[in-house]
Amino acid sequence: MLTVDKKNHILILLILVGSLAPLAADAYLPALSLLTEYFQTSESMLKFSVTAYFIGFAFAQIIFGPLSDAKGRRKVILLGIVIGAVGAVICFSAQSIWQFFIGRCILGIGMASGIPVARAVLKDLFTGVELSKAASSINMVFALMPFITPLIGAYLASFYAWQTIFQLLFLLTLFVLTLTYYFLPETNQKLDPKVIEPKHLCRLFIRAIKDKEVFTYGTATFCAFGCAVTYMVSAPFIFLNIFGLSMIEFGWLAGLITLSYIIGGFFNNWLLKYLSPNQVILWALIGMLLTGMSIYLSFKLFGPHIIIMSANVFLLMLSSRMVFPNALAGAFSSPIKEVGVISSVYGVYHTLGAITASGIIGILSFNPISAMAFTMIGFACLGLSSFYLNKKLEMKDERKRP
Repeated sequence: MLTVDKKNHILILLILVGSLAPLAADAYLPALSLLTEYFQTSESMLKFSVTAYFIGFAFAQIIFGPLSDAKGRRKVILLGIVIGAVGAVICFSAQSIWQFFIGRCILGIGMASGIPVARAVLKDLFTGVELSKAASSINMVFALMPFITPLIGAYLASFYAWQTIFQLLFLLTLFVLTLTYYFLPETNQKLDPKVIEPKHLCRLFIRAIKDKEVFTYGTATFCAFGCAVTYMVSAPFIFLNIFGLSMIEFGWLAGLITLSYIIGGFFNNWLLKYLSPNQVILWALIGMLLTGMSIYLSFKLFGPHIIIMSANVFLLMLSSRMVFPNALAGAFSSPIKEVGVISSVYGVYHTLGAITASGIIGILSFNPISAMAFTMIGFACLGLSSFYLNKKLEMKDERKRP
């Protein structure tokens, strides 16, 4: 039985492991214009480097989740960090856009062992409200990474070269690998080798996909993360090309905007004193819809305005932040006992939001502000209607029960 102090130490280590993923995903974004010149490609083509990362991430977490149920969380996390280090090397060594895409995909595969398996570790250690609070705390610290990573990427790319971003990532993966090897115990005390048997695994995934709780909360996080990634992919081209900011100025602005994630974490914990997690999710989705509409209307009425744009994006990111911890706790309320499978399926919903958002933004060829606004509105409408209808159907089912 782990003590409270030991659980808190593991939580800190999980934060370090999970922090590698946002660093791998976000740090290079301020340098996208440099990569466009280096690889002699278009902005639209380069946006698919985000898609490549999340495709690898989505594919790997389908495997890593059940593998952690069968072989243990610790081994899977260590394996992922090693793969991530290889991906970082390929990225900073790439001589063509396709080599860079391959490196990004492998990097995504490696990073998939961090956050998704960390969710399963949280479930091993905490339950109920404590799980929701732990998830909120870990997400709050993860929120610091989107604040720090654009600054790191902007300064490294401005004073050195874009390759140094991935070289730093490689060194950090080695550091976290060492800490994990020596200090992370195995938290899964009920290893089940049958989980990774193909037939059994297929049945579990089908059951998880059909599960109402996983579907409802997975769809909510799909839409919330889709909105967030829509901003992440669009922001460098909007703030650098339309508003004329330098990479360092954009890095600071992006960092300030992502402070909304930290504020959203505190605000979420405060709201949970008065509202249920489902009510918080519902109001957060409404907030995402309203801010997406505000971005489009303000652009049409006043033209490009950096203060209005920044304020709208700040509110949108704050709203999306409040969805994640409550949706995670809701998905884990499923009666399915294989936590790794639930974490994987939930993570796939999460990552598919990123793949869909980056793909849509890469394809849309009209004004990037309008494209960003329409995509955000679409995700928010889908999330709001899906979550509301599913919860309404659940209430009807409960009334029918004797």
